[in-house]
Amino acid sequence: LTADGDLDFSFGSGGKVRLDFGGVEDPSDDELVDLGLEADGRIVLFGSTTGTTTLGRDFAAARLTPTGGLDPTFDGDGKFVIGLDLGDPDHDNAKDLLVEPSGAIVLAGDADRAANDSDFVLLRLRHDGTVDTGFGLFGLALVAPNLDPSGEKRFDRLGSVALADRG
Repeated sequence: LTADGDLDFSFGSGGKVRLDFGGVEDPSDDELVDLGLEADGRIVLFGSTTGTTTLGRDFAAARLTPTGGLDPTFDGDGKFVIGLDLGDPDHDNAKDLLVEPSGAIVLAGDADRAANDSDFVLLRLRHDGTVDTGFGLFGLALVAPNLDPSGEKRFDRLGSVALADRG
């Protein structure tokens, strides 16, 4: 949008950008849940897509240039898709993203292990859109609190993520 709130026709195509992550179920079933702005004006998008190789939902991220084009320095083509596939039914549910001051990107959500059982998930990407294997276990941090005192399986859902200063 322009400073006046009008559509900026110099962005994307006629002021809009449409992305397709190529899911196998329904290519039009991509969902945007959050976006972040990098210091240089590039825009990081985060959401879910139908599985690109299997049924279910996968995390999907993209980075756009300030003019709305896909940024090829982000995972080679501007788009990143990962199926965490922790169990059945393989639903990875995107919730929030965080662009760190270093340029790293944290994707947050939850992933199903089985019916009525899911875990919080954090996945960290380097600025170039590749998985930061130095974060957690090969780039992935799972939190499985299972707070139900009865021992019943339950959904552990994450709503958002925030950056805190350690000092």
